[in-house]
Amino acid sequence: MMRQLKDIPEFKNEDEEADFWATHDTDDYVDLSNLTEVSFPNLKRTEGLVPVFLDASAERELKVLAKERSVDLSILAAQYINEGIRRDAHPASR
Repeated sequence: MMRQLKDIPEFKNEDEEADFWATHDTDDYVDLSNLTEVSFPNLKRTEGLVPVFLDASAERELKVLAKERSVDLSILAAQYINEGIRRDAHPASR
């Protein structure tokens, strides 16, 4: 049995869309089982970028936290990662 997906509403601007996705689960709106791999052969590799995969719950929480702090989602994610690296790379017991 295929589940019914909800319709994605029309947004007036990017802020309205960001607010919507910060509080809604994409699984309710998009069928992720039919994704197609896309390549961009002419793009230059960007140094310092690392793909990070979050489960849906962690992604939702991160979006909510970013919205509460009025911070870009990727900036908040990077802050959490950097804090963890600093903590684990320089433990106080050394």
